[in-house]
Amino acid sequence: MKPVMKHSHSILSALALAVCMCIMSSCLNDYAQSSPELRVNTKLFRTTMEGVHDTIDLLDTLMIGDTLRLPVMFMGGFNILTSFQVQCDPAAHDLQLEVDSAVATVLGPGSDLTKGKIVFPADRAISMCTATLRFVPLRSGNSPINMTVANNASEKFSPRAWSYTPNVK
Repeated sequence: MKPVMKHSHSILSALALAVCMCIMSSCLNDYAQSSPELRVNTKLFRTTMEGVHDTIDLLDTLMIGDTLRLPVMFMGGFNILTSFQVQCDPAAHDLQLEVDSAVATVLGPGSDLTKGKIVFPADRAISMCTATLRFVPLRSGNSPINMTVANNASEKFSPRAWSYTPNVK
């Protein structure tokens, strides 16, 4: 009776191992893909025309002429980042990106911080990056600031776009 029990246990173990191998090998032909993510701080750092520095909520009303800085972080997920772009109506906001010296060293050709554009070279395999969106509202109203982050995933997953519409008076 005991040899039969050992034999059936061996068969079940072999079957379980074969099923696991089939499940794991079915994923080998297609690598994981994910949408890029953008994280925006909930606080803005403001310098008024009078030179006063303070922190305000992202949804607070902004004043014309104040210099505002919004920290952002973008991630490629399972994929590497290819670009980050910020656009707005130039009559509504004077806008540019600021990066620290470590990020400045990995910017690819085509990057233009004064125009809100970062391009990442494929050979650097950047999966996460931080930047600061610096903008000065030039007129009152609600003019959106549009942000797009892209990674090397398929079109189904990338690029992704977000919008921030400050209330300026």
